[in-house]
Amino acid sequence: MKDITKTINQIILIGTAIIFGFLTVFAVLISYVNVDLNREWPEKVADSFLLNIIWLMIAVVALFGFHKLCDRVGPREKSKCGWANVRLLIAITCTVLSLCWIITNGTGPQADQYLIIEAANNFNNGDYSFLQKGEYIGINQQQLGIVTVLRILFLIFGPANYFPFQILNACSVFFIIYLGSEIVGLITKKNTASDRFVEKAQLLYCIIVAICLPIYFYTPFVYGDLLSAGLMIVAIYILIDSFKLERGVCIRLILLLFILLFSLAVRTNSIIAIIAMCIVLIISMVSYPDKRRLVGKMLVVVILAVIVENVIIHVLYDKHIDEDSHSIPAVLYIAMGMNDSKEPWFGAGWYDGTNNIVFKENNYDVEATKKEAGRMIRDFKEKSVGNPEFLADFYLRKITSQWEAPMYQSLAVNNNVVKKQGALAAWIYDNVDVRIMLEKYMNHFQIFIYVGVFLYAVMAWKNKQTNIIENVGLLTILGGFLFSILWEAKVRYVFPYFIIMIPYAVVGWRLLMEQIKRKDEFI
Repeated sequence: MKDITKTINQIILIGTAIIFGFLTVFAVLISYVNVDLNREWPEKVADSFLLNIIWLMIAVVALFGFHKLCDRVGPREKSKCGWANVRLLIAITCTVLSLCWIITNGTGPQADQYLIIEAANNFNNGDYSFLQKGEYIGINQQQLGIVTVLRILFLIFGPANYFPFQILNACSVFFIIYLGSEIVGLITKKNTASDRFVEKAQLLYCIIVAICLPIYFYTPFVYGDLLSAGLMIVAIYILIDSFKLERGVCIRLILLLFILLFSLAVRTNSIIAIIAMCIVLIISMVSYPDKRRLVGKMLVVVILAVIVENVIIHVLYDKHIDEDSHSIPAVLYIAMGMNDSKEPWFGAGWYDGTNNIVFKENNYDVEATKKEAGRMIRDFKEKSVGNPEFLADFYLRKITSQWEAPMYQSLAVNNNVVKKQGALAAWIYDNVDVRIMLEKYMNHFQIFIYVGVFLYAVMAWKNKQTNIIENVGLLTILGGFLFSILWEAKVRYVFPYFIIMIPYAVVGWRLLMEQIKRKDEFI
C-alpha cells in the first residue's frame, strides 16, 4: 500500500511542477495590475522578459550571499536556540509593523465588508432582517460564519468595533512567519542531513515573508482572506508535526479542531484545505499501519470541525431564516465563471453581477435559478465546441488574471479612505508611480516564489523523500487552482494559496543551493 501512496504523492508533485512551470512562464511575460484603485478588475501589462530574468539571477546571487553571511555571523551549533530567537524576533517585528499599518492606513470597510459588519451589529441587537428573502445575508448565507465571529467580537469590544478583527489579521502575520518557518523545518529535515541547512532555510523563509507586501496591506481588510491563510498555516503545521510524533498529540488535535472551526467560519473556501487534509489522511491511514490510530484520530478531528461548524450555524440562525429565504445556488457562480462580458465588465469569468441579477429575476427561487444557470453553462459549451481558440484564450485570461496579479488586489480591496492617512500610506495611495513600482517589485517576488515551488516539486519528485502528509499544502494549492478555473474569478481568492506556497518555494530554492554547493549530480 505504501507504493500506492508514493505514486499518489508523485502525481501531486508532477501536477504541481506542470502548473507552476506554466505560471512561471507567464509570470515573466505578463502581469495584471490595479493601477486604478477604484476599479476592481486588473489591467494586463506586458513585462520585460529579460529584466525579469536578470532580477531572478540577482535573487539567486543574493541567496548565496545569505548562505555565506549566515555561516559567518549566525549562531553556532552550540547555540541552536539562537536561530529560533532570530525567527521569533522577525515574526514579532512584522506583527508590530502590521499593527502600525492598520492604525495609519486610514481606510475603512466597504461593500461586502460593510454589509457583514452591519449584519453582525443588527443581529446582536435582535434585528435579523438581513436574513429575509432577497436580503444580503439571506442570499449569501455562507457569510454567517464570519458574521458570527464579528458578533462575538462586537459583544466583547463594543458595537461595530471591527478593530479587534484587524488585530487578529495582524496576529496571523506572526503565525504565518513563525509557524511557517517550522513547516519549512519539518519538510527540509526529510531532504537533508544538515541541521545548519534546516536552520538557514527557516531563517530564509522568515526574511522572504517579511518582505511580502500584500501580507501587510491585507491586515486592515475586514474579511477572512489573510486570517484564514494564517489559520491554515497553523493547521498544516499541526498536521505534519503530529504525524511525526508518537504521543502527546491530544492537545494538538484539540487545538487543530478549534483552528479549523475558526478558519471555516472566517472563510468558507477553507473547505478546500480541509478536503486536501482528508485525502492525505485517508491515504496515510491505509498506507501506514503503525500510525493508523493516530491518523484516524486526526481524520476524525478534521471531519468533526466541518460538522460542528455547520451545527453551530444551524442552531444560531435556522429559526431566523424564513422558508422562502435561500442562498444563491453554487452552480450560478460556476455559470458566472464562464461569462465573457464586455466593458464595463472584465469578462474572463470575473464578476459581472450575474449571480444577483439572475437570482432576483427568478424571484429567488433556487430550482428556477439552477435551470437558468444550467442554460448559461450549456450556452458556453456550445460556443466552445469547435472553437478551441476561444476556449484556450478564455481560460488563459481567466487563469493569468488571477494568478499573475502580484499585489493580489491588496490595495484595491482597501481603497475606501475614511480618515487622515499616515505619511507612508498617503505616499502609496496618492501616487500612481509608487504603486506601479510596488507592482513591479511584487512581480519579481512572485516569479521567485513560483520558480521555488517548481524546483521543490521537481526535486521532491526526483529524490522521493517527502511523504504525502508533508505535501498537504501542495494539494491544497492544486485544489485552489482548480477552484479558480471553475468559480467566479477574483484575485484575492488566490492570495491564501500564495501564502501556503511560500514554505515549499523556500525549500525548493534551498535544495537547489545545497545541490550546487555539493557539486553533486542533479537529484
